[in-house]
Amino acid sequence: MVETTDKGVPGNLSRHVRKEVQAPMVYSVRVEATGGARAEVAEFVESDFCRVRTEAGDAEVAKVKSAAVEVESESGDVTCVGHIQARTKVIHNSRSREKQGEVKVYFSKQGTVKIKTRSGNVIGDKRFTGDALEIATDSGDIRLASCYSDTSSFYTNTGRQRMRRFETYLRKTHTFCLGSLYLRNLHNESYMSVYEKGKVTVLGLDGSTSIFVKRGEVDCQVSVVRHESRIHVEEGDIHLRISEQHPLKLHIDANEIIPDAKFKVGTTTVYYSEASKCAVSFLQQ
Repeated sequence: MVETTDKGVPGNLSRHVRKEVQAPMVYSVRVEATGGARAEVAEFVESDFCRVRTEAGDAEVAKVKSAAVEVESESGDVTCVGHIQARTKVIHNSRSREKQGEVKVYFSKQGTVKIKTRSGNVIGDKRFTGDALEIATDSGDIRLASCYSDTSSFYTNTGRQRMRRFETYLRKTHTFCLGSLYLRNLHNESYMSVYEKGKVTVLGLDGSTSIFVKRGEVDCQVSVVRHESRIHVEEGDIHLRISEQHPLKLHIDANEIIPDAKFKVGTTTVYYSEASKCAVSFLQQ
């Protein structure tokens, strides 16, 4: 375990204090940083766990492959650099002897990546893979470049609804609303929830999804739908972008539908019912 702190260090010098520890890349690691100290963990593979926790400082995890990746911060940003992978851990449980030989019993433990911050942002510049990914914030953004995890979940409570410009690792400038979800290249099974107010943007959905927003809007670009999916917004709008190459069967509950000029009804089947809330369920035809 490595613990870093800026307590007792003058404020004008605390950001210049650095503690660096090198360990074999197959070791499990737990890092805790208190006060405004930041924590960085990089290039650990095949470990049982990698746990990082900060208070007000930022946390960075780079190129980590572990059975359990857990990153938590009170108010700092969490940045994931490179490929972050949650691997399945195979455990040798017991063995029994038979007349004709030996029987070995194994079981597997699901690999997970869990990231949590209250007021900080979560940023992923490459891709997540593995069994399960779970990211939660209270009022911060979640911005990922790519996710291939078997199941992924993204939760936030509310945005502070102020705009700022952010230079991404993709070397492009975007304007984000704090507290929103901005997800690119989202694969397999995913779940998203905004419990109070925020915006969800999905660019490139390949799989299935379930999205809930209490107040705000959803902008979702659908590439391929593997299973039935649903988007539900209690107060706000849904912008659904679909491909002609992969026609869908749409069930829409809303008080108004505004189709794009390029939208062709012949390629997509639409079922509509008038409702005060906005909801869309869709499935590949």
